[in-house]
Amino acid sequence: MSKRRYALLFDLLVASLVIVGVMGTVWLYSEQPFPGPPPLVVIETGSMVHDDSPFGRIGTIDPGDIVIARSIHGRGDVITRGGNHSGARFLGYKRYGDYGDVIIYKPLGRDDEVPIIHRAICWVEYDEENGTYTVEEYGIYNATSITIPELNLYNVRFSHSGFITKGDHNLYCDQDPLLKGNICPEPVKLEWIVGKAEGELPWFGSLKLFFEHLVDPYAHPLEVPNDSWICLSISIAFLIGIPLLLDIRDYLRERKGLGSQEGITDKMARNKIFREKILGNIVLVYWIILLPLLALYLRFTFLLIIPITILLANIHLSSLVAEDGKRWGIDGYKRWALFTLLTGPVALSIYYFKIKTL
Repeated sequence: MSKRRYALLFDLLVASLVIVGVMGTVWLYSEQPFPGPPPLVVIETGSMVHDDSPFGRIGTIDPGDIVIARSIHGRGDVITRGGNHSGARFLGYKRYGDYGDVIIYKPLGRDDEVPIIHRAICWVEYDEENGTYTVEEYGIYNATSITIPELNLYNVRFSHSGFITKGDHNLYCDQDPLLKGNICPEPVKLEWIVGKAEGELPWFGSLKLFFEHLVDPYAHPLEVPNDSWICLSISIAFLIGIPLLLDIRDYLRERKGLGSQEGITDKMARNKIFREKILGNIVLVYWIILLPLLALYLRFTFLLIIPITILLANIHLSSLVAEDGKRWGIDGYKRWALFTLLTGPVALSIYYFKIKTL
């Protein structure tokens, strides 16, 4: 088998491992049952749109975004937006452009309905024995009906306990009687909830919505904002363009009889000084890039693209360490590659100082 075919098979193997690794990480993070439906939700409508979102709309939930549906185990796992008495407003807890958690639920628990992704506003506690309601977030205790002017609810009665939910862009909450049950006429029970939104991969779900729209434009209207299309196009061009340009460069070199350009690992295998310099630069650059990324992720934990980027970087560095260790005969180089995959720049830094002492 030719060297080019080996390279192609290696690229396919790496791509497969990346996909499996990313999906496995997402599944573990979501705590959703496996096997089962993928814990990823593509946003189809603009009910959570914020009109003041910056270009690219990172940080809010918009059509074309992909979010993780992280499993919840009880009422305490969901922080409601709240009102004048309690809730996320008092805690300063913001998610996706407003206070409180966003949940994904099946309307009335029906599997044949498209899940809704809206913000949890408050919890209605229904005392069935006495026929009374308590909504702590709005200072309502043991009332015979619920009146919350802010949510356009006046003297309403529900048949059970659950969350009142609302799309950030919608005028009315999902349980408003004026909607005549078009979204969800009753509070959302815990068992209806698929999960709460955790993590965001912006724009890339637009491709799924585009093809669904081509098949049935009436059932699947396309509501993806224009700036999301622009950002998606730039991202795809970047992901495809770099490997394509590298292939074109190698092809032109071969046409001119220059042969394929020597790779960085080949150079590192021949020259100890060059090897130490390159590895030292890689360690420095990785730390410089990683620390701001981690700070950004701690501030905006819904940016799923950050841990995915770090995972991909670790995979690439792991393969570099494996190749370098093999060519220079480093004891336990496979373990070093595994440690680099798991800990990134930590293992890479230790590996760098190890080879300097050899």
